Amino acid sequence: MSQGVKTATKCRHTHRPEKARGFCGACYNAWLADTNPGYRARRIARFKAWKEANPEKWALARSRLSDRQQRYQRHSDLRRKYGIEPDQYEELLIKQGGVCAICEQPESQPDRKSLSVDHCHRTHRIRGLLCSRCNTGIGKFNDDPGLLMRAAKYLSKE
Repeated sequence: MSQGVKTATKCRHTHRPEKARGFCGACYNAWLADTNPGYRARRIARFKAWKEANPEKWALARSRLSDRQQRYQRHSDLRRKYGIEPDQYEELLIKQGGVCAICEQPESQPDRKSLSVDHCHRTHRIRGLLCSRCNTGIGKFNDDPGLLMRAAKYLSKE
């Protein structure tokens, strides 16, 4: 550590700089979450509100990520959200021919580089990969097959 920088003393990461109360950043956030129920939810809500209020700043921040950082973020999201490894995603993509499982088209949104992982929100089972339009569409129908069939029947009317 450079001179003048306090190091953490209340956690096992004594080589890291102190963030607050003698803890490094990671341990301070964990301590805060443990001692303050609802902290994480409030923090996430505050961040989401900021993103919605500042779309230009958020887009600029995301665009500044290097390709390597974006790839790491995507891999991390696949593991955290869906419990799959990047190679499993690639297997699904190859199995589907690189196109959406519903419309059989590649991703249509210019800001999206990859297809979305579609999963059952109740069982968390992965169903396939969808373009953002189809993924949003089935989401609007609450993933309800009966409702989607009624909509298809309605669209078939002359």
